[in-house]
Amino acid sequence: MTAQNSIGKNIKRLRQKANWNQRQAAERLGISIAAYSKIETGITEINISRLKQIADLFGVDYMIILDGVDDQTRIQPLEEIRRLASLVDEKDKEIRILELKVTQLLNKIGGQ
Repeated sequence: MTAQNSIGKNIKRLRQKANWNQRQAAERLGISIAAYSKIETGITEINISRLKQIADLFGVDYMIILDGVDDQTRIQPLEEIRRLASLVDEKDKEIRILELKVTQLLNKIGGQ
């Protein structure tokens, strides 16, 4: 798949997410349905100004159109990593407490 096809698929995904048909998207961009269709299918290469116009239309950063990853998709793994790191810290504290108890018991047994 070419980069242009990938960009077109990302634009199509955003359009579908907005529950618009191609005609509605084309009208909002002020272009013909045929021109819009060629963008989604990757036939037409879009320039930066058109890319930004499309990003503004869908209320996303243009990088989402380029790489196909929305902000929520990026945030979710980071939140999971933070949650797991916190869980590891809690378990580490529990282990240190248990190690201290074992040491105290061994000292108690050895001192008898």
